[in-house]
Amino acid sequence: MTGMRSGEMFALKWSDVDLEGRKISVSKQWTSKNGIGPTKTHRSRVVPISDDLAGFLRELKLRHGAERESVLPILPEWEGGAQAQVTREFCKMIGITEIKFHDLRATFITSLLSRGESLARVMSMVGHGQLKTTNGYLRKAGVDVQGGTDKLGYKLPELTDARILSLVKETT
Repeated sequence: MTGMRSGEMFALKWSDVDLEGRKISVSKQWTSKNGIGPTKTHRSRVVPISDDLAGFLRELKLRHGAERESVLPILPEWEGGAQAQVTREFCKMIGITEIKFHDLRATFITSLLSRGESLARVMSMVGHGQLKTTNGYLRKAGVDVQGGTDKLGYKLPELTDARILSLVKETT
């Protein structure tokens, strides 16, 4: 619900979350190689918080907020870079198609684009440094070709008013 990279989520602290202002400040990430450091693009950004995410974060903070500074639990699997494996195993356990962790980010991006959110706004939310990166997701969402065949002008006959011929060769 944020489009954040896994390392950005791992580094997220409650001090980065403004529930009243409905935004998350993304300024750092965690990597197994370097620990906590700047984001991939070395730029900070703000991610808006939806109604559903605000409710989830409030509940999460009520349950664990006073006990820990990190928004998400710091799991040993994540520290070891095994979040992709955990994600795949979870998908397998609940009987859905296995995905990579990054697929969640890609789905966030393509869902926004396919629902008409501007390319520039999505680029800003997910922290892409170059327009061509976000534009690649635009093609995956099919937004750039949507409605492209509407100008053909072809009309199909009404099934109730037309005689439909079989184009399958009958064998005798």
